[in-house]
Amino acid sequence: MLQNSHKTLRVLTLPKLVIPDIDFPQLTKLQLPIGESDLQEFQTFFPQALKNMKNLEIIDLCLYPFWQDVGEYICENYPKQCISANANTIRYTASCNTGTLSVLPVKILQHILDVDYFANKKYTSHLQYVHFNIWNPEQPMRDGWNRYRENFDRCINLKAIELEGKTGHFMTETLPNMSEANQEIWNERICYFQARGIRLANQNEIRNNENLRNKLAKEAGATWRFHFW
Repeated sequence: MLQNSHKTLRVLTLPKLVIPDIDFPQLTKLQLPIGESDLQEFQTFFPQALKNMKNLEIIDLCLYPFWQDVGEYICENYPKQCISANANTIRYTASCNTGTLSVLPVKILQHILDVDYFANKKYTSHLQYVHFNIWNPEQPMRDGWNRYRENFDRCINLKAIELEGKTGHFMTETLPNMSEANQEIWNERICYFQARGIRLANQNEIRNNENLRNKLAKEAGATWRFHFW
């Protein structure tokens, strides 16, 4: 099938990292699950794929279950292409007690559930945009928010944060309907962001925003970019 359509394909989703050595001149997006690929397989097939995909713009890469050596290889060889990721890209395993920011220097991180996610991570300072899911707004000390200052202080290059509640945008849908006491607690946190010059983003301004990802890739001088999920 790939032999017959390789000249016209624009989006390609493959079940494994075994890509035939043929040109894909029109391909702009490649979706790959490589969680079960070893480093040698990735080193063999991935550079070959890049060589044959001259107009590639986006690589959606699934690293679950995560193999740390593949992530470290990506970080070493393609750092400027590491633009965005889901916070659960890299899971905790018996052999790898780590997280996305310990291995990948991404600029955008979405679907963060716990503020402690930023603690003891190598690349926290690379973050520019973050998206949080706040599932327990009426329990404002849960999910690391009791330590929000020390954790967000690690994000020295953070420009904007998008807060999402269970039913929509946190600022417009959740916050106005909370108890007065909890509103006061959350407003104190909002004042912290404002004092730091961290903008409170609108709904979907960071989450799944392809234009933002493309902008950051262009600023980094990357002609194509990764999104890790």
